[in-house]
Amino acid sequence: SSGRLQKIPASRVVDIATTWPDEKALADEAFDGGDWQQAAALYAKANGGEKRNWARRMLLTRLMQCLNTLGRDEQAGELFVALTASDPYTPAWDFAPLCWSGETSVSQAKAATWLAAQGQSGAVLLGASHALASPVLVEARQALLRLTQEDDRSSPIAELAEAQLWRTRLTSVHVEQVDAWARRADQFDDAAGAAAHFLLGQAYQRLQRPDLAVLHYLRLPLLFPEQNRPLAARSLDAAARLLASSGRQEESERLIGELIDAYPESLEAAAKLSDRYITDR
Repeated sequence: SSGRLQKIPASRVVDIATTWPDEKALADEAFDGGDWQQAAALYAKANGGEKRNWARRMLLTRLMQCLNTLGRDEQAGELFVALTASDPYTPAWDFAPLCWSGETSVSQAKAATWLAAQGQSGAVLLGASHALASPVLVEARQALLRLTQEDDRSSPIAELAEAQLWRTRLTSVHVEQVDAWARRADQFDDAAGAAAHFLLGQAYQRLQRPDLAVLHYLRLPLLFPEQNRPLAARSLDAAARLLASSGRQEESERLIGELIDAYPESLEAAAKLSDRYITDR
């Protein structure tokens, strides 16, 4: 009432009451209903008519999530680069479209461009994650190491970079180190915590510790179901396959059902449905 401007940390903001373009409500409805294609189109349209920078960033973050879910990695990555460059504290960090599995649709040229971006930590992190399986592996690893050293170890950038470096050691790591990673993952914020459990699942699986592998694979979809939908689907699929190979067929089938119900847009769900169709014929 005094007209005094009061600054409130973003962490204390529960909700924002404001006016939005009409497309925003329709986009939210499509998003909540899992119609990612429609949601993406509507968020893009709403953003085109929005003038407030903070509001545009919110809309673009949602658009980035849609594109990531749809597997449009380069487009999601370009939005992530723009969002992190305009706001170092953007909520987009929680949904960073990084590569965690070694499979990416991002071209080597695009990854190299992001990796070479000067003074843009978000772009460098993104490029390094998509370049770890490319000819510039060494440069990507060095960039990730710098990000862990240059930033506060508890920042999203440093934690994400640290977890990305685990990918480079999955084939040679010993069980004591993986146990240490698991303790470290419990300290991560949501941004890195979700993907860290996927990597832990892979590490324990390679070490022939199936129970621990399943435990960590399942933590991602259980604790972070919307953090990274493609990775959550892949985690459920990995857990189901591991249970099946261990003779726990009933548990495996239950997870396959959850995969199909919760992540119907995923490649893994489509493959399972195809398998069922072939089996039933």
